[in-house]
This record gives sequence, C-alpha cells and structure tokens, in this order.
Amino acid sequence: MTAPPLRLLLDTFGIDRIVLFADHPFMPMDRTTAFLDAMPVSDDDREKIAPAMRIAC
Repeated sequence: MTAPPLRLLLDTFGIDRIVLFADHPFMPMDRTTAFLDAMPVSDDDREKIAPAMRIAC
C-alpha cells in the first residue's frame, strides 16, 4: 500500500475503521515497519491503525 490508497481509506471509512497488519513471518517486516513509520497520520492515529505492529516490530 502507498499513501494515496491509505488517504482514500481514511477519507472514506475514518481512522477508527482501519486496521493494518502484516503476514509475518511470511512477509519481511522492514517494509511494513517503514510504511507504518511514514504514514501521513499522527502517532495516536498510527497506533489506532496498527496496534499490534509495534509489538511485532
């Protein structure tokens, strides 16, 4: 996913209806972590979108 589809999701459904997870260990976590860190949202919203990602990373 890139920033434009994420923005569409946020604008369409709202921050409280989006969850991001990765298929770890089948998918490398470095790209997922980089995307998560670069998402154009606040830290609080980032935690709402990917609550378990911080634990896995």
